[in-house]
Amino acid sequence: MEAAQNRVVALIDQMPVGGTVAVKALNNVTANCNDLTITLPPAENQTVLDETREASKKVAAAKFPGYIDCVTDADIGGTQLFGLLAETAASYPNAQIWDVYSDGIDNYNLKGLRKGKSLNDPNYPAQAVANLPASLVPRLTPDTVITWHALGRGTDLDAVALAGLRQIYTIWASTTGAISQVAAD
Repeated sequence: MEAAQNRVVALIDQMPVGGTVAVKALNNVTANCNDLTITLPPAENQTVLDETREASKKVAAAKFPGYIDCVTDADIGGTQLFGLLAETAASYPNAQIWDVYSDGIDNYNLKGLRKGKSLNDPNYPAQAVANLPASLVPRLTPDTVITWHALGRGTDLDAVALAGLRQIYTIWASTTGAISQVAAD
């Protein structure tokens, strides 16, 4: 959570005037909590803009824990990650930077992800993405960069299965038209 909160602050530091940083956290695609959004309004000069940016970072830091509590309290178990990704694309069609914090275990659309046997099959990642409904593989702009954080963390996947899991998300992003990278965190 701390890494995600720090990333929100870093994004606020670099967002352009009129830009928005949005935090969307769900376990299942149920909108029980409003997204945490921060938009940087125009300012009359650089000093006011800098002050507004600093105030926005403080607002985000103050709201982040309550937002995460709301999402955690609404957790009914399981993760529909591909549904969340599709919902994010629909909610923020012009988003250019996506940071996704997840172990990557979507146990709704790809139930075989917990099984090392599936992930150890070199053909499984491409087949898994190809078998997703089209609604879960939205078209994203080519300047969209998705960074995957914590894929496989907390799972019992071995190195081969973990590589297969990461490949699924890289293939999914490529299929959407986005650029994909896996963070080393």
